[in-house]
Amino acid sequence: LAWAKCDTIQGRWLEAEQHLHRAHDLFRELADLPGQARVLVNLGIAMSFVDRYDQATAWAQRAHALYTDLGDLDGQAGSLANLGLYQVRLGDFAAGRDLLVRAREKFAALGHRAGQALADSNIGLACQALGDYQQAIACQHTAADLLAELGDLASQAEVLRDLAIAYLADGQQAQAIQAC
Repeated sequence: LAWAKCDTIQGRWLEAEQHLHRAHDLFRELADLPGQARVLVNLGIAMSFVDRYDQATAWAQRAHALYTDLGDLDGQAGSLANLGLYQVRLGDFAAGRDLLVRAREKFAALGHRAGQALADSNIGLACQALGDYQQAIACQHTAADLLAELGDLASQAEVLRDLAIAYLADGQQAQAIQAC
């Protein structure tokens, strides 16, 4: 798994995919379901880096099923967030938003505020793509506030950029300037 992560970081997608498949086979032989789920998540992420969102979705769905069978709420939340993001990337904004809302609810139940913020920001992007600018603005505000409380200024800056874009899409130039 570590080799696959190194390959992914270095942009060696084919090598990363091969390492991940080997890791999955090993975890399957060991009957290690949590290990299999982690590998499936990483396969999805690796596929998303090369814009293979259909494949990313398939891996994330399998990971989510395993996490559900295991009763792993954190894994379920993360895999739902990945699934939602992949659906947004595939252009199914409503399905993506709905999956992200489910992920946010699970992150909130777990007290995982960084996960909530990420989900809120991505829900905002989906809402913006659907033309629901007021909801997009509300979600980006919530995400920015959570990230400020967590002290994650780099992520907050990205969210504030997305907030400004949502304001611009809604025709609110003055608010867009203030958001930056």
